[in-house]
Amino acid sequence: MAKGYKTGGRKAGTPNKLSANVKAAILAAFDKVGGSEYLEMIAKTKPDVFCRLLGQVLPLTITAEVEHRYVVRAPAFIADADQWSQEYRPPAPTVQ
Repeated sequence: MAKGYKTGGRKAGTPNKLSANVKAAILAAFDKVGGSEYLEMIAKTKPDVFCRLLGQVLPLTITAEVEHRYVVRAPAFIADADQWSQEYRPPAPTVQ
């Protein structure tokens, strides 16, 4: 094999035959038990199993484009807790 060059085997990204066959068998079994309706039943009756499945199929990272810039300004330092509380305490809820 030439250093730095792939000279044989599958093309990059091509699953091996065993993986492709196993995936096809799983999809066939999924169709036989009801497909998405089966997943809904699992989500309702065994949420822990369903959540583990979600953790396996959802992407670990989410890519997003942000079009707006946000600037956050920290308030000035106030050493006195009572003064800070008066200035930054949320308003009391109103009873109607």
